Amino acid sequence: MPKIIVSRNSHFYNIFPTGKTTYIGRGPGNDVVLTDSSVSRKHARIDLTEKGYYLIDEGSKNGTFIGDRAIHSHPLTHGTSFQIQDFRLTFVNDLGVEDQIQTGGATISKQYAESWDEATCTGFIRPMEQIWDTGEKLTRLIEIVMDLHAASSDVDIGALVLNAFIELTGAKRGMLARLHKTAGPIITHMQGFDPNGKLPESIRSVLTDVLDRDTSVVEMCNDKEIIKKMPFTSEKVLCMPLLKGSETIGYLYLDHSDADNIFADIDYNMVLAATGYIAEALIEERGPTRGLGRDEQQLARELERKGIIARSKKTLKVFKDTLSIAHYNVAVLIYGETGSGKEVIARYIHENSGRKGKFIACNCSAIAGALVESELFGHEKGAFTGAVQQKPGLLELADQGTIFLDEIGDMPMEQQSKLLRVLQEQEVWRVGGRAAVKIDVRVISATHKDIKNNRDQLGFRDDLYYRLANVEITAPPLRDRAEDIAPLSRLILKDLNARHLNGEKNLSISSKALRLLEAYDWPGNIRELRNTLFQVATRCDGDIIERQHLKGLLNVFEGASQKSKLPIVPLIDVERQHIIMAMEFTSWNKSAAAKLLKIDRNRLNRRIKKLGIQEPAS
Repeated sequence: MPKIIVSRNSHFYNIFPTGKTTYIGRGPGNDVVLTDSSVSRKHARIDLTEKGYYLIDEGSKNGTFIGDRAIHSHPLTHGTSFQIQDFRLTFVNDLGVEDQIQTGGATISKQYAESWDEATCTGFIRPMEQIWDTGEKLTRLIEIVMDLHAASSDVDIGALVLNAFIELTGAKRGMLARLHKTAGPIITHMQGFDPNGKLPESIRSVLTDVLDRDTSVVEMCNDKEIIKKMPFTSEKVLCMPLLKGSETIGYLYLDHSDADNIFADIDYNMVLAATGYIAEALIEERGPTRGLGRDEQQLARELERKGIIARSKKTLKVFKDTLSIAHYNVAVLIYGETGSGKEVIARYIHENSGRKGKFIACNCSAIAGALVESELFGHEKGAFTGAVQQKPGLLELADQGTIFLDEIGDMPMEQQSKLLRVLQEQEVWRVGGRAAVKIDVRVISATHKDIKNNRDQLGFRDDLYYRLANVEITAPPLRDRAEDIAPLSRLILKDLNARHLNGEKNLSISSKALRLLEAYDWPGNIRELRNTLFQVATRCDGDIIERQHLKGLLNVFEGASQKSKLPIVPLIDVERQHIIMAMEFTSWNKSAAAKLLKIDRNRLNRRIKKLGIQEPAS
């Protein structure tokens, strides 16, 4: 089914499916809802006709545009982009992505989606019959603990714990209970037991003894009287108190009723190791925005396995968005400051695109204007002085894969027109060549310049921009993702230790030094962070980078000195100026200004009088 990929102000916005008729507008009844007052309630629609898909403007106030041209009706083909105010919409009719299921921005293959169990809050549950070795169990235990810390407020912690440990240990039954101060133990979750039936007295007795003694079943096996009460041998029961400090808050009970199954020592030790985390998670009050949600935590772990650090919500959103559009064969334009990781994002899109060819990166600003054509398109032997042999261009080398055009805003105008032709025809002409070479290349480009709003000033072709920017994504600068600085610093130091320090040092960094790094603006972003740590690493005598090692670097404090020089003005002056701006924007219409400021008109009148604001004489 065709899709509509929407970007807004150079940020990914959403993906919408299309039908026989797809309505686009501000109103909630539309299939594609664009929440902006400048978009008409019924702005446009997409119709499936005998001749294909057509985009039709519904008589909107501000128009629907393809390029700079307002349209009434226009045919849509794969990759066609159109503009509605700040929204850029791209029509995608790529049937190769239908074997993927999109779940909240994360892509899950159908083979796993069928076994998704929402109650367990885990995405990929293995069958209980599967044999786990010790390494797998320990890895899964770590994941469970991380899930507990990452779980959002709407996650049932008890269900997560019980299902995860039944899965991990291979138990047939289990229950989780909370200890009430007056009512005693209250079973909150159970599996494998009859919820309407009564627990056997033998199990009740064991649970009572566990709570009374604050010890596990295994430790109670030295008591012969206790052993007589147990429904099974100790190898078939795991029951442990959940302790928060010295306080018992409940218990976790697991058992086997099958003679063929027993708990191993590793099962006991894992449950014992996790009881403190379980207790903490059960009693912790979780705010709706505290920490990262489970999906975010899972994505962060997946990214880290690929060497990508993402701890901040802004960074995670970027990678979640790129995952949403990776399988669609559309051009992507990435905005971001120098050193902010635009190429990392581009590589991630390629790796998740399913394309079989290579990822080829080209820095357009690093190639002399006269050589751009030869580098991108290739040349034949003898095409010019020095062309001693045939050479395929980067676009040709990226066939069936992805080419990343970094700093595309620096490409000379002459080469822009030739690149546009390549993108339109999907073929290249080598310099001096007599025949075109067909290619299948996905183009991802990047720039630190505002191409979208300053094409004339930058000398960038409109038609090339529309070809390159089917989807726009913005990489956040490092100063807006302080949560990433500490793990990034540790990763950089790990790389320095392995590749540059010849094993002479094993550098780490103190928490105070990390706080200093987090307080700095990093105008050079990750590249500047790496350079700073490299300088410190070569000067540091010990194995720990301390705060004083960073103080010696002048550039570390440039941001702080600049901040201290910013003028601090009285708040009343800020309010006065803000109201004047709103009044000027609305041509001194108080009702419109009050609506813009989201305050009552009478209140705006009072503030205007108090602040002495007067409309200038016309």
